[in-house]
Amino acid sequence: MESQKYGHEDRVRAEHRKRIFGGVFEVLPNLGIEGVLDSNRKDLQEERDRLAKEGKEVERVRSWISANINKSESKYASLTSYGLKHLMENDVGGYVPNGVFIVAAISLGYKFRIRDTTPNVEFKMQETSIKNILKRVNSSGHVRRPYIPMVSDMSS
Repeated sequence: MESQKYGHEDRVRAEHRKRIFGGVFEVLPNLGIEGVLDSNRKDLQEERDRLAKEGKEVERVRSWISANINKSESKYASLTSYGLKHLMENDVGGYVPNGVFIVAAISLGYKFRIRDTTPNVEFKMQETSIKNILKRVNSSGHVRRPYIPMVSDMSS
């Protein structure tokens, strides 16, 4: 009986992850572990497969985003997915792949746009939320990556 319970829970989790990744891969078919990739990359499917194995990490990132960053209806955040993933790493520790952050945010319903020449995505996230996290991270003294690139730093 106990093994049936865990088998069912595993199937439910697997189905949930499939829905999350499937929906994101529909809108961003060239998304991989590193972020948005060139659709002509020979290893695109391999990169997608690597990303699809990160279900538990996507759930961890979804929880952090939900608890820390409010949606914005009008403005894109000053940080891209790459900067936001570093912000999370500085806040809670560990490593977060860019693609995992992108899947988590899109699956939570954050509006986004793709940066043309980078693997990064811009999200409509409230700047106040991001500034609050930056203050928390900077006051903790545990900043592992003190420079977090802003969107304006990447414009050419």
